[in-house]
Amino acid sequence: MCMNRNCNHLNNVPTGKRHGRIWDINSKVALAAIHIGLGEHQLNAFLSILNMPTVSHKMFDQRSKRCGGDENITVCVDAGWQKRGSGRAYDSLTGKGQPEKICKSLPALAKHPFGDHSDCHTDWCRFIEETGMKYRSLPYGKPLSDKSLQASLQQIFSSYAEHSNKLANLESTQGNESFNKTVASKAPKSKHYGGSGSLGYRIAASVVQKNRGQIYTVDVRKFRF
Repeated sequence: MCMNRNCNHLNNVPTGKRHGRIWDINSKVALAAIHIGLGEHQLNAFLSILNMPTVSHKMFDQRSKRCGGDENITVCVDAGWQKRGSGRAYDSLTGKGQPEKICKSLPALAKHPFGDHSDCHTDWCRFIEETGMKYRSLPYGKPLSDKSLQASLQQIFSSYAEHSNKLANLESTQGNESFNKTVASKAPKSKHYGGSGSLGYRIAASVVQKNRGQIYTVDVRKFRF
């Protein structure tokens, strides 16, 4: 403000940088929200507690789209349980590396829930030694009784059994488990991001973080701002 009392002119002095007509801080806020898994409402709650101006839905959506890139992306984020954290040892009784065991065990999956334990193994089926036990995960502890469902399951697992040699050579899922954790940190299941491009932006951010590390945020600022 001009010190002359007869003037009192107020000069607007910007303290931030711009890229084009966009303030850098707006793009940085959107990038940070994607990176750490915050949505618009969580971000505004954080800013309001700090007594800082909140962001509008339009601005947040536009800046997220600019930082997020392509929302049409397909990834594999998880797989069947073998053993987390190791590519050499597996303890889930999936029969990794044993095609004969896989071929013999798969038919049991279509029989076990229906009370037929003729193909089950004592390693994982408790009903062989204790026939009076109840199912923990089925209604009223009773076996399923839908014959058409069982026939469909038998058909599915029979086709898998025919390819037991391929199933036996599955590799470690450690990489997928790690990537799944990254996606979950940016798009928690408790938040609904699937109704817009936001989910795609967060998955894209997870992909580049997996490939480049967390330094990707510097790259985004360099090439997107």
